[in-house]
Amino acid sequence: MLADGCGRVAAGVLNAVAGGGSFLTFPALVFAGVPPLAANATSAMGVSPGYLDSVLGFRSELRALPRALLQREVAIETTGDWVGARWAKRWPARSVRWLVIGTGLVMSGVFFYRV
Repeated sequence: MLADGCGRVAAGVLNAVAGGGSFLTFPALVFAGVPPLAANATSAMGVSPGYLDSVLGFRSELRALPRALLQREVAIETTGDWVGARWAKRWPARSVRWLVIGTGLVMSGVFFYRV
């Protein structure tokens, strides 16, 4: 099962390479019977240390970017995370599910088209 140690290691690797560790941890938690909102929160908490580790691992690349860009960005993103969490708790689970599925399909299409 993906929720074991190997699955968490794989999620950390995926997180560092492409920022998608929750693509492994979230479905594993839902499959294990955790309600979707709780699974999302648990997954986010579980992969969060990996984001910090990735930032440290990519620090030379980050130094090459303008500081203002970096600051303007983890603030816009933080605002989006906060707003999204509030909306997700208010929307029906079915709507959240379709939003996630739709976003995944669109992003997959974009990536396949660009390759």
